[in-house]
Amino acid sequence: MTFKIKPSISAATYASMISTVAFIVSCGGLYVAKQAYDLSALRDAREISAQAPAIDVQVRQSGTAGAAVTISITNRSDVNIAPQSITVLRSHEAGVTFFSSKDQKVDDLNSSLSLLSMGSIKPTETVSTKAELNGQTDGKWDNFADAELPFVVRIRFADDADTFQSFRLTRRIGLSAK
Repeated sequence: MTFKIKPSISAATYASMISTVAFIVSCGGLYVAKQAYDLSALRDAREISAQAPAIDVQVRQSGTAGAAVTISITNRSDVNIAPQSITVLRSHEAGVTFFSSKDQKVDDLNSSLSLLSMGSIKPTETVSTKAELNGQTDGKWDNFADAELPFVVRIRFADDADTFQSFRLTRRIGLSAK
């Protein structure tokens, strides 16, 4: 069986039509491959976020310039983790704030607090610690009446690379937190 081209369609026209169809099919394949990659990347990102530690910082006002802080960390990964530190960043509403705890004296106030006392956290384990957050005040201005406090928590993972990772979170306390 031989294939014959009709005399009304030249070979160049036929080749250009086949090229156009091949190009459209190729673009369709590229689109499908990109969608598959995007779905795969989204699934991978979801799996990684499911493995991230759950960090809860509860802040309760305990005076004009003070707040009680409870820090809880749940390990959702497959390896042990070790909390390193928590830092409270400067807040527009609350100004500069400082941590203090039973391990840190009032003279050594700092915007960061070592979490090494929490130790190593095994998978699916939750560990908590308490601290006090204090702000600068003249006694009349209430630092924590309505404030948004940004925190950064550093955690070391006991994986092959001994990875350090920072997690940023924000807590609102005071009037608008309710």
